[in-house]
Amino acid sequence: MAAIDIGWTPETLRDVSMALQVLLARVPEESVRQTAIADLWDKANEWAQATQKLTPGQAVATGPLAQIPPFPLTSQELLALQASIDRIAQAHAAASPTHVGGTARHMRQSVRRLMSSATALGAILAACVVVAIVDLTFSRDVGGRAYLYVSLGCTAVALAVWGVHFWHLGVHRAALNRVHPLP
Repeated sequence: MAAIDIGWTPETLRDVSMALQVLLARVPEESVRQTAIADLWDKANEWAQATQKLTPGQAVATGPLAQIPPFPLTSQELLALQASIDRIAQAHAAASPTHVGGTARHMRQSVRRLMSSATALGAILAACVVVAIVDLTFSRDVGGRAYLYVSLGCTAVALAVWGVHFWHLGVHRAALNRVHPLP
């Protein structure tokens, strides 16, 4: 049954053709050539390309719409074509390298860099504590001593927070070594 007999418009045919071309474009043509669906793929592709040549507003009975052949596949053949394309597309997706996360080596390097930066931060915070204590020891100014006590308190809190974070980094490193032991 031709498209004109069904009562489809050029716009409807273009939409169906575009949907079919999207399905066919999910896999490279070379991937289909070695399969049992190559003939079905060719028939569907030829029909879709012929239908795409229509322009909106063409006369139904006189224009190229009357020239469009009936859809070349049965519903079972179209379903088989779609299922085969889905399988090929899934196989291509499974075979293509994708980045799903860091490898064990990358995670170890990241933890090592974090540990190094945390150690450097700890050294800076310890130096701040030492400077504050030295200033308190040698300072005779009462107003300056209040400032130094506040500074020493803030530095001590920062040092405590750093200690908790540094401890957690060690826990993460140990967990990483359990999950991905060194070879």
